[in-house]
Amino acid sequence: YEVGSKCMPCPEGMTCPAGRRSSDRSYYPRVKRGYMSLVTEPFRVYKCLVPEHCPGGDVGSCGQNRDSNGIACGVCSPDTYDSGESCLPCSGSTTAGPIILVLVGGILGIALVIYLVNRDY
Repeated sequence: YEVGSKCMPCPEGMTCPAGRRSSDRSYYPRVKRGYMSLVTEPFRVYKCLVPEHCPGGDVGSCGQNRDSNGIACGVCSPDTYDSGESCLPCSGSTTAGPIILVLVGGILGIALVIYLVNRDY
């Protein structure tokens, strides 16, 4: 690829078709699958630990719901979580509500039993 008037070797993890100029973003070298580069540093290429996280193609491309601002697509995008295999959107609900209700109900139930057992007739 060409930077200014100087020819540079194609970085590992990229394909660089002949005659491409770095000054024209539409002709940037393409990132190979299993690699990624940041939009802010397009010619600095990172090898991804999990190749599926890095589909290749345009600079700054990551797999679905992966943060393209993170090196090697290693973290999930905001409002998603890592399920172990992929990044899934957060649903906004938790199981904390029902658990709290059961705990409060249980404590009130125990308190009622203690009251009834210990009251004077």
